[in-house]
Amino acid sequence: MAAIELAVDRHSGAMSFAGVNTGPFVDSTAAALGPDLAQLTLEPGDWAVRLLRIPALYLCVVWLADTVAGKNLLTPLAPAPEGIQAGRLYSWDELSDVLLPVARSKLAADNTEPGRA
Repeated sequence: MAAIELAVDRHSGAMSFAGVNTGPFVDSTAAALGPDLAQLTLEPGDWAVRLLRIPALYLCVVWLADTVAGKNLLTPLAPAPEGIQAGRLYSWDELSDVLLPVARSKLAADNTEPGRA
């Protein structure tokens, strides 16, 4: 199984091929969008499925967004960084609260690496 990634031009909206991914997030994305997603009980709304990637944290999240009510549910995919539970549904605020210390720790570690200014 593989994922094909497309890039969208911000001005024209045109899509172009960006790459093929066969990494560990491919299987967990398929699971999250398949039976795992079908088992969710969501409030009525206009839900859109999005994929959020934060490469610096090695994090990929299935993001369910109610485009009318402005509600967001996020499910981190496996493998998730330490302190973040893969497969758990988070609100935007809950995930932000958990991600902030992880991001700060990563930034601090990156700034102490030899050769970094």
